[in-house]
Amino acid sequence: MYKKNENGEWRLVLANTFHINGKNLVEEAMTEVHSATAHGGVEKTLKWLTDKFICQPFSRLIKEYWQVAILVNEQSIGTSHH
Repeated sequence: MYKKNENGEWRLVLANTFHINGKNLVEEAMTEVHSATAHGGVEKTLKWLTDKFICQPFSRLIKEYWQVAILVNEQSIGTSHH
């Protein structure tokens, strides 16, 4: 399904309830964009996603995703030195 954004541009709608092969579609999109932007941070990830998709909770979801990514990274760094 497509919808016009606030600028009247068509965007693919990603619903947080969609799953493909048991994986949440929005989370999969964020993971792909995270890699595609070379781990570019919250702002770059949000811009890339909103340029292509509409999803109401993108801002909140991306911030949560980054918090988890930072924790995982810190844990992997902490355990690799032991």
